[in-house]
Amino acid sequence: MAKLKYVTALSVLRSHLGEYKNEVKFGALIGKSESWTKKVCCKRIHINRDTALRISLETGVCPEWLLANNPQVPPKTVFGGEYTAGTFEEYRKTLKASKPAMVDALLAVGGDVLPDLMFQISKHYHAHRTSSETVGNITTYLQSMMTELAEKFPIAKDKNLLEIERSALQLCRRTSRAWMPSDKSRWGKGIKYKEAYSDKTV
Repeated sequence: MAKLKYVTALSVLRSHLGEYKNEVKFGALIGKSESWTKKVCCKRIHINRDTALRISLETGVCPEWLLANNPQVPPKTVFGGEYTAGTFEEYRKTLKASKPAMVDALLAVGGDVLPDLMFQISKHYHAHRTSSETVGNITTYLQSMMTELAEKFPIAKDKNLLEIERSALQLCRRTSRAWMPSDKSRWGKGIKYKEAYSDKTV
């Protein structure tokens, strides 16, 4: 029996991606590392549904084909047609033109508002950390805000709470990264939080 040239669906997909077949460029395209790409292509780890959807968004390949992970089955587009190098090129041109309209509404708004809100809350906690009374008042106020949000915008019982919680956690992580100092070299040199933000204008 002849040995398969490609052992995973992702390996087959990458063979159609032109310059993006490179492990580094492909990883950058989908927000993953070169190491992650190598491990998936040699079957050391598997693609989950969230990642399959992300790859599908960036390449136009069918996510179900990726999840089935059968390299002997030719790749399909999201519309069910044959997937080729030409398909990828055309999809990327279309995506480049339409992507601004596809931005998640939460990220479009929250991406601007939440990082600053998180920074301001942290700053107030930091400024009053020696006063348990003031910190207690800030915490109580935030709890009341949370209660008001839950009352005004309740989450329907038929929603996938696990998915919502995972998405919320991802947004929190992105928010945290957004208000951290952009120059990461400032960390790891003994510079404390207060010193790192001493030149930040707010």
